[in-house]
Amino acid sequence: MSLYRLEALRSIRKILSLCELQPGDILAIYTDTGKSPALVEGFFGAALALELEPLMLTIPAPHRMLQEPSPPALLAMKGAKMVADLSSEQWLYTNGLNEILDSGGRVLQVLSTEHTLVKMTPTEALVQRAQRVAKMLTKAKEIRITSDNGTDVVANVEGRNGWGQDGIARVPGEWDSTPSSIFACAPIEGSVEGTLVVEPGDFVWTTPKEILVSEQMTIKLKKGRAAEIQGRADARMTGSWLASFGDPNSYVVAHTGFGGDPRASIDQAQEVESIEGCINFALGANIFRGLGGKNKAKSHLDIMLMKQSMFLDDECVVKDGKIVHPELAIGPIQ
Repeated sequence: MSLYRLEALRSIRKILSLCELQPGDILAIYTDTGKSPALVEGFFGAALALELEPLMLTIPAPHRMLQEPSPPALLAMKGAKMVADLSSEQWLYTNGLNEILDSGGRVLQVLSTEHTLVKMTPTEALVQRAQRVAKMLTKAKEIRITSDNGTDVVANVEGRNGWGQDGIARVPGEWDSTPSSIFACAPIEGSVEGTLVVEPGDFVWTTPKEILVSEQMTIKLKKGRAAEIQGRADARMTGSWLASFGDPNSYVVAHTGFGGDPRASIDQAQEVESIEGCINFALGANIFRGLGGKNKAKSHLDIMLMKQSMFLDDECVVKDGKIVHPELAIGPIQ
């Protein structure tokens, strides 16, 4: 085994330890033929080292995003203490995931590479920051996003839960994705209005190939939907990707929030949404218990805005891509 794989194993063991699993707990490892075997072996090995009972579930690589797990796999996952989701395609916004959470199971998604796992291993400081942001988002009635280049978007979030994603899953019914530091809230359906200006250097997470934006794109938002996407090549690619699903719900605003990990980089797609101060804005599916959204769709599109500002009830929390609220300050991440 290479030294780097041993370092990854150490990070995986720390992550599972932070999830507070106990010896004898069943860890279902849900994976497919499209995932790195080394990463799968790392989770299996770490589970053994912690005296857990790993259960391996391997399926053919999914053909599409948001694919529901098969009934036998779902049954096995519902019987585990926690699921390590090592699928190569996300299935966050599915009925199957909600069934697992409703039964008291926990799911920890792992979309990242071994490199990112080692670089951004979760810490208690980031867990606490996520908890504070979640409370702030839950308390807020309105979110506003602005930028010097013309973004001005308003969303009603009154009564919606804030979500603090911190890379660990500790309690029954909890979902998270590791390693990550993402904060989000699902606006009330039909409430989002305004103009979102996506700038060069921003990021659009289409699959299988993401878009690092090189020219300005403008998205007109009306009654909670992306009503128009204006621009040149990047805008056309984004519009074509959304249209390819043939689903009007793909254009519904799913969530917005911001990232909180100073170690995250735009060089890795799985890290971008966690970049500290990066504002996320998503379209499509959001039927996830943690968000309380109601939109079922065939797709989920994340747009990451690097230098914009976010206000919660007129209180600035992110200014030009930097977290500025004093309650969210943290020390250096080791």
